[in-house]
Amino acid sequence: MQSKVEDEEERLKERIRSDRMTILVALPRYRSVSAIAILSLHALATLILGVIVFSNPFPYPVMYVLFGITTWIFVALRFLAQGLKRKFSELVLLVFDCLLLAFFVYVILDQVRSRKVAVEEVVVREDLPVLYFPALLYCAVILALLIHAVFSKPRKML
Repeated sequence: MQSKVEDEEERLKERIRSDRMTILVALPRYRSVSAIAILSLHALATLILGVIVFSNPFPYPVMYVLFGITTWIFVALRFLAQGLKRKFSELVLLVFDCLLLAFFVYVILDQVRSRKVAVEEVVVREDLPVLYFPALLYCAVILALLIHAVFSKPRKML
């Protein structure tokens, strides 16, 4: 009975060591300047969007901030997959991130025009051209992800 517990304890310790090494291998990718820049640009866009939606009448303003945080996590996961050299996951996450961010930009741009909004009562919200700025930043994130994907591929010398 004691040996089973010791074996299980040893397997758990080995798993912890393995996971620690996996994280240590992936961390340099997070430290890269381009990954930090892309994640920072995304965080800035989410922050600006949050200020806009909480300072104007929006139904469910938390939704926009949570969607921004969710897309940030998926972009961070892409860099993690790249750091772990999981090419298929990296490609799938790149496509998924770009499509998800493009959809988010569409949702943001749809909110620019004036409309009736039910918050505590029905009010008419004015045009919000300031929403073009976070949408532009999210488009820059998409472009930066694509450029990063192209230039981060290892080049073979002929």
